Amino acid sequence: MYLAQTLTDLCEQINQLEETRRQGFLAWLNKHHRTHTPAQRETLLVQLYVWLSGLDQDGQRWELRLLENEIAWWRNLSATRLWLFLNKEHYE
Repeated sequence: MYLAQTLTDLCEQINQLEETRRQGFLAWLNKHHRTHTPAQRETLLVQLYVWLSGLDQDGQRWELRLLENEIAWWRNLSATRLWLFLNKEHYE
């Protein structure tokens, strides 16, 4: 139950991100998780659950903390830094 509720809360935080920030987070998640099926808003909860349920408790805690930190990073990124970051990514 703990994992399911935690992931529900995380997905709510992700969905509250402005669209550009959410897409940036999902792009980061796809690179971090190295998934063949890109995470999308509609499938995110299930994908995270399948991935994290395969980890031991220490691995789950580490990844959940990383996800929380990454969400906060995208949420708190200034508009100027976001614009610079997205333009850099676009041209690489």
